[in-house]
Amino acid sequence: MKCNIPADYLIEDIYKVYKKTSIANTGEYPVKYSIYHKILCDVHKMMMDKILLESKDILLPYIGSIRIKKKYPDSSKPFEERKKYIPKDWVASKKAGKWIYETNEHRGGYHYRFFWFKRLIPNIPYYTFKPARTNKRKLAFILKNDMTRDYFE
Repeated sequence: MKCNIPADYLIEDIYKVYKKTSIANTGEYPVKYSIYHKILCDVHKMMMDKILLESKDILLPYIGSIRIKKKYPDSSKPFEERKKYIPKDWVASKKAGKWIYETNEHRGGYHYRFFWFKRLIPNIPYYTFKPARTNKRKLAFILKNDMTRDYFE
């Protein structure tokens, strides 16, 4: 038996629900899709700026909070066991012809990532948070160029 469950909901899907509930609840016609899209994108950008630039966490009602978390790799284990969790430096690896691991010596060896603290509600383990590539690249740029900024441990 094959079960097709959508993995992601796009802005168009959310807009359809908004449009249906807006007309049913208020009797008024909702804003146009282009305006709705711009508002949603602006809100997401403000939330990411708060996380990235102000080093704050964002509380999302009912589902938890999102922040950037720093972690020092567990040095009690031998490197061979730890290396599967350490990111690879793809550019240096390609030049060297072997795997070169990202040690983040410029940040004291800490690794940084977006982290979602999930609340305990039904079915929450089935949801994931994957930041957009632009946000991950913005975090990398900040970590390399702004040594004064720090995040939660």
